Amino acid sequence: MRDTMDYVINFDFEEVNSAVFRNAQLYLRKKVKSDKVCVIVPAQFAFLFKNADAVAVLGRKLLKEFGIGEYREVLNYGCSSDTAPAGRVRRKIQYTLRRIQNAIIDKSKLFGDKVSIFVYGKLYYSGRQRKFFIDNGLEKYCLKSLARRYGQFKYVRVADYFDFTRMKIADLDLYKHFSLNFSYLETMIKEGDLYSNRMNKQKLSDAAVAQLPLLSEAQKRFLSDFVSAGTEKVILRTRNFPNKATAHNSSPEVFCGLAKALVFRKVRVLNLGCPLLELDIQSELYCEIDHNLPFELELALCQCADAAAMTGGAGLFTAFAASRIRIIQVDDEWSELLSPPIRLLTARAAAGQKDMDIRKYAAAEDFEGAADQVLGCIKTFSSASGFAPERAGAPVQAAIEL
Repeated sequence: MRDTMDYVINFDFEEVNSAVFRNAQLYLRKKVKSDKVCVIVPAQFAFLFKNADAVAVLGRKLLKEFGIGEYREVLNYGCSSDTAPAGRVRRKIQYTLRRIQNAIIDKSKLFGDKVSIFVYGKLYYSGRQRKFFIDNGLEKYCLKSLARRYGQFKYVRVADYFDFTRMKIADLDLYKHFSLNFSYLETMIKEGDLYSNRMNKQKLSDAAVAQLPLLSEAQKRFLSDFVSAGTEKVILRTRNFPNKATAHNSSPEVFCGLAKALVFRKVRVLNLGCPLLELDIQSELYCEIDHNLPFELELALCQCADAAAMTGGAGLFTAFAASRIRIIQVDDEWSELLSPPIRLLTARAAAGQKDMDIRKYAAAEDFEGAADQVLGCIKTFSSASGFAPERAGAPVQAAIEL
């Protein structure tokens, strides 16, 4: 008998936090509806959609056939710092067209959700989604492949402002969009529906090395030693985009100061980034790897470590805040700027997660104090589990290679 599926939706081909928000929407919808949902998604982000019934996976080979190499190419598209007159005119035209499109979508809401969803699907997509998913024929290819498997289903092309929980177009206001989706994510975290990917240490080491073919021998040895070490090991998740949202890049002073203080205390430190913030630290206890790992492998590495430090303003912070890891908080969360403010680390505490807050030390540039606090927490957690109990009975998700 042929498999059935009620809905097929797409990965946004935008910031990765959009996938985390969509997963939270799926989580809340499943509490009230029994719809079966399949998500079309690049392989490296498939794990983010843990609440989908199935993921239609776009492998690297297929993406290359449609002109997509590394995903950072997608993220860098449209992020030029060009300030020439032609660039300013182009952005002004794009802004004007978007305002017109939004006005049409708003008017269509007068005729009900079905009409507004139809109009939204025809008019609303980002430049990245259009270039890397629609115009190159990838969307059409995926839908034909899925039709052979499922027969009939409802395809909904989703992007910003689509609220799958309520199956409607939300307010076309960016501030309200973030407030709504952070509130969904907060609820999912509080209720303990967290990403988790614990792996056998040898399997994790082998899988990470296989995904990183350009590693030097020294990096391979460090990675293997880091995974196999018992305790006192920390991951730094750094970010250093040259043109995209540079205000959310990792602070060199904070991460370098913390890393040096930890290494001085004989703590292994692994700096992971995509793209990486180089810290220029020379020590056998420190290594940095610029990577393009699938989320589930980076998560497994973070779960293997005692804790992971990261900035609260970067997009992928939302995914790790919704994960079963220990977080070292070095700065404020972006969502605290919302009204009312939303603190995902408070939601994590409600779910039983034990994190470390070193903001006061970072602000005072007291990295010795910060490292002492981290090391003290590591020793405390090593004698008593710092993780909340895993949720039992997680649904088995179907993965379809397109």
